[in-house]
Amino acid sequence: MSKVTKKDLVEMYDTLQRQLVEDRETITKLYGDLKVLVIDKDEYAIHGPTLAKFAELMIKQTEQLVEIITLNQKNDKGEKDSGLDEDERNKVFDEISKQQ
Repeated sequence: MSKVTKKDLVEMYDTLQRQLVEDRETITKLYGDLKVLVIDKDEYAIHGPTLAKFAELMIKQTEQLVEIITLNQKNDKGEKDSGLDEDERNKVFDEISKQQ
C-alpha cells in the first residue's frame, strides 16, 4: 500500500466536494422538474417513490459533504490522523460512484 500524502488528500477532498455539488445541483433540478408534474394523488402514486429517492440522495450527499468538511477541518488543524484509512477512503469513493 502506498502512503497517501496530504496533497493527495486535498485533491481527493476537492474532487469529492466538486462532484457532490454538481450531483446535488442535478438532483435538485430533477426533483423540482418532477415535483411540478405531481398535481394530484394519482400522479403522486406514480412519481412519489422517485421524488423520495431524489430526497434520499440529497440527504446522503449532505452527509458526505459534512464528512468531507469535518476531515478538512481536522487537516487544517494539523491533526496527524486524516480520519480515514485507505479502505475507508475507497469506500467513500465507491459510495459516490454508485450514486452517479
